[in-house]
Amino acid sequence: MKTLFEFKWRSDALLLGENFQFKIGLNDVEIKVNGPQSIEGDLTILSPGEFTRIPLEIEETLVYIEDFMEYIHGHFKLSKGMEVMTNIPENDEEKERLGDTPHSAVMHFQESPNRIGIEKELVRNIESFLPALKYISLFNSAENSNSQIHKFLNYFKIIEDSFYSGRQKLKDTLKTHPTLIQYLNDITLSNPTRIILQTKKNIN
Repeated sequence: MKTLFEFKWRSDALLLGENFQFKIGLNDVEIKVNGPQSIEGDLTILSPGEFTRIPLEIEETLVYIEDFMEYIHGHFKLSKGMEVMTNIPENDEEKERLGDTPHSAVMHFQESPNRIGIEKELVRNIESFLPALKYISLFNSAENSNSQIHKFLNYFKIIEDSFYSGRQKLKDTLKTHPTLIQYLNDITLSNPTRIILQTKKNIN
């Protein structure tokens, strides 16, 4: 038995112009375009096995494809709002067992967060945050990423750049840095953006 997974993709920076087929491990991947000038289309993965949900190895493949395409070309986004799977029988026994119900789908819904009031004093003092631009960019990149690896690396880079000067071992420095220890003792997760900016301001 094999399973065909179907997804939608969109890119504001990439022009494929034609369909592409390639393999990642045991998976046959195809990126399809809606037309020569289209910036969106379908992505399918044909994988050995019978599935009615997205397995971990397919999730990892999707993350890899997104990260690779963004690395070489720029913005490339896969839509995972609805996971469509089609079981494809490879012999008469499997075909008989499936009957006329080879398809399955899982839909994902995301609740929109409540809007919050703008912090006027922070906006009025926007220029004072300019030295922390690098940290703001790293934080926003992590927040907007679907890759857990990318999130972790960007968050850790903020800590590393803020508290490590390049002397001694990184681990030893972070474990004994008094300011970092104090923040870890006092930190709350109610406003991580302000904490990051305040951290940079204090250590300067």
